[in-house]
This record gives sequence, structure tokens and C-alpha cells, in this order.
Amino acid sequence: MDEQKQDRNLIIISLGLQKVTASLRFDLTLFLYSFMETFQQRKWRTKN
Repeated sequence: MDEQKQDRNLIIISLGLQKVTASLRFDLTLFLYSFMETFQQRKWRTKN
């Protein structure tokens, strides 16, 4: 009984971690993308 409970907790924890890392990766991608966009715009502005 206790072992089954532990296994379920482990599964829940690992799923939660996966969700967190996925959302973090998504946030990082968005951040990098917006950063590159502003960087390119600034570069383009200095060129003209």
C-alpha cells in the first residue's frame, strides 16, 4: 500500500517537473525571440 502511494507521488512529481521545465523552456524561447527582434530593430535603426 505505502509503496504504491510512493510510486504515485513520484509520478505526480515527475509530471509536474516536466510541465515546469516545458513552460520554462517556452518562456526562454519567447524571451530570446523578443530579445533578438529588438536587437535586430536597433541594428537596423543604427544602419539607417
